[in-house]
Amino acid sequence: MVSPDTEFTIEIGAPAARVWRALTDLHELRRWRAPQLVHFNARPGGTWFLARSGGLTSEVETGEVLVAEPPLRLRHTWATTRLAGHTAETEFTLTPSADGASALVRVAVADFGFSSFPPRVANLFLHELHRVRPKMLARLKRWCEEGFETVA
Repeated sequence: MVSPDTEFTIEIGAPAARVWRALTDLHELRRWRAPQLVHFNARPGGTWFLARSGGLTSEVETGEVLVAEPPLRLRHTWATTRLAGHTAETEFTLTPSADGASALVRVAVADFGFSSFPPRVANLFLHELHRVRPKMLARLKRWCEEGFETVA
């Protein structure tokens, strides 16, 4: 198995099924993560599409779902106009508490594929992921535990 280029984890006080829904339901994704998400089909072979614009720049992100094992594992590709033709992969792994009774799940998000990028591009994106992944996981936690919208 290939080691991830990045990996971040968080514990969320919610059942794995609740976290899975937040990670795979288009309407929930729009409310806690990306209001610009246009399409998300969370089945193997399904695709997703996001379009952002702001100021003088715009960006398109796309991907394909590679693995969907509800409610424990989701892996998808992602590409963006800024990746200049390169594709990476992101995997979410949900691990329910060992006792099985409590509503606590460990969520890990790992990113793969940057070793094949030109070093300058890889370093730019890895730096950005180290900045944004913890914030994304904090928004996911707040959404799953409290149900508050976290993006405008």
